[in-house]
Amino acid sequence: MPGEVMTTKPLPLPLCGTDGGRSFAHPQEKNDCTIRATAIAFGVPYEEVHAHMAEKGRRPRHKTRRAVWEPVILQYGAVSHSYYGGKRMTLARFLRENPTGRWVLHMRGHVTAVVDGVILDSSHQGAKRWILKAYQVTKVPLEPGLTTTTEKA
Repeated sequence: MPGEVMTTKPLPLPLCGTDGGRSFAHPQEKNDCTIRATAIAFGVPYEEVHAHMAEKGRRPRHKTRRAVWEPVILQYGAVSHSYYGGKRMTLARFLRENPTGRWVLHMRGHVTAVVDGVILDSSHQGAKRWILKAYQVTKVPLEPGLTTTTEKA
């Protein structure tokens, strides 16, 4: 329309700032994005994920290698989708194409959680950031105190 100004500036991505329970469980922890993302996406306590990562070899206040965190995420109940090769998947495009569901997203140097199209992280990630792998949560988190039919009360 006449008089309209077109802009290519992307809209900000939806972000809900959270530390996933770190400030309560381990306030001195850092470099723990994998722990936070896993706890948030799967709806489990930060302390539980922290303990599982430590069992697999993660050292406190150090970055976590994928060889440590990926088996934990898969054990909790996730299906991985690789975006290596082919057309790059940006964070903005991922959110547009996956508006629902619970996800753990692996980007170079960072891991974040996405729940129903909203990034749940302690810091904002750029819209053009490339996703290397996405882990879709397949097990729905339970309310505290509930058990599945296969678990004994």
